Amino acid sequence: MDKEKERKLFSCKSISEFLAMFWGLSYEDKISVFTEKVIVPPKTEFYRIRKAKGFNNKNIADPKEWGPPPKELVKQGRFNAKHEPVLYVASDSYNLDREVKLEKGEKYYLAKYTCTKKFEVGTFLGTNSWVNLFLHKIAMSISGRNSLTDCENKLLDEYLVNKTFSSIQDFVDDNLLSFFLYRYYPDLYGATNKLWNFVKRTNRCGLRYASVFAPVELSGANVILTLDGEDKGNYALTEEGYKNLELVSVDEKVCGELYELETMISAFSEVSIKSRGEKYEEN
Repeated sequence: MDKEKERKLFSCKSISEFLAMFWGLSYEDKISVFTEKVIVPPKTEFYRIRKAKGFNNKNIADPKEWGPPPKELVKQGRFNAKHEPVLYVASDSYNLDREVKLEKGEKYYLAKYTCTKKFEVGTFLGTNSWVNLFLHKIAMSISGRNSLTDCENKLLDEYLVNKTFSSIQDFVDDNLLSFFLYRYYPDLYGATNKLWNFVKRTNRCGLRYASVFAPVELSGANVILTLDGEDKGNYALTEEGYKNLELVSVDEKVCGELYELETMISAFSEVSIKSRGEKYEEN
């Protein structure tokens, strides 16, 4: 995508306007945004959580339970339309309790997979591209208040009271955007489904995106490394992508203390408020 088109996109005043303009671009312009790929090497480990409640198979390690779900049972998800099977996994189990909204003391099953051969997936990441950066933030955003704790929601409510966004650049610059973007664009899954439709034309195995619960990736930057130096992320794998995985084990576990984001949200809020104050003084 040329710089002039990027400039016009970032002159938009709202997320709705930005996406409407993006959807209106030519096919070639849109597809040019999703040229980069993530290579998944052999022996890469993946994890998936399922709540024990509603799991009716006594054999918790039955492979049929851990692949892409049957088409007739599939509801619309972040990167799948209704009746379109996609398997959501992660390269680390640490934040999955938050991803599936487990509660402390709740029983669940944790599946572990290993990659049997190298394959490629798409990504919204793009080197030195503001458009990719914003699309990645959309891709990783929570879908509603029930994804956060009451305390986390309260902190965000307070943070947004006097917060204004006069351009898309203001949204992109906000490190907390993925936690409240749905408030400015309620049809989040409608947007992420459309984005996935472009990616899957050239990436039939799936997509890699960031977890909103991994603080270092909060900004959706094009550096994937986390604090411990490992390449982590969430993956939406198609049936073709799942063929490259092998189920290794399934363990029964009980949810302990949930990883909470209050400290991080407060820290980013303070930095943002301080920055706004400095800009005001300059004016």
